[in-house]
Parts: sequence; structure tokens; C-alpha cells
Amino acid sequence: MSARVLAQQWVSLDGCAAGPGGEADLFSAVPAEADAASMEHDVRLLSEVAEVLLGRNTYESFVQFWPTADLPVAQLGNTTPKTVFSRRLRDAPCATSSPTS
Repeated sequence: MSARVLAQQWVSLDGCAAGPGGEADLFSAVPAEADAASMEHDVRLLSEVAEVLLGRNTYESFVQFWPTADLPVAQLGNTTPKTVFSRRLRDAPCATSSPTS
């Protein structure tokens, strides 16, 4: 079986999937039933992923939340190998490998 690349991307009209101050509460208005369905989808999706590729900004947001998150998808996300692509980041303790430029 050949490898597949799967991209999950959040895009908004202004190019930034965050609040005006950079806060990551963009899902606060999502109804609970839609959030539960989204979580189930993410768990199914992530269970098929061999490695997660992250840019520096996404990685820095990732380490602020996911390592201690109490969500079904968090355990999968925290144990899936990660590679961070960055020219500036020198250390990525939650990644499987050192940052790659």
C-alpha cells in the first residue's frame, strides 16, 4: 500500500483561525453535539495517521494545550510521532524529531 498525505487545515477569510487577540477559542460557539461529532471524526482520522507534520506556530500552540488535554483525541495526538518544520525553532520536546528546516 502506498503512503497517503492527509492535510487538515483551518482557514478563515482573514487568513487566521483565531480570535482578534490570537486566542484559540474559535470553537467556543460550536454546539455540543457538533463538537462531539467533530471529536469522533478527529479520533477516526488520527487513528490512521503515521506522523503529524507541524509548522513552528502550530507546534507552539500545540504544546500549550495538547500534552495536558483531557480529550479522546489528545492521547492519540500526543503519542503519534511529530516532525516540526522551522528555521527558527531549535528545540521541540513534544516532537519525535528535532526541528527540520
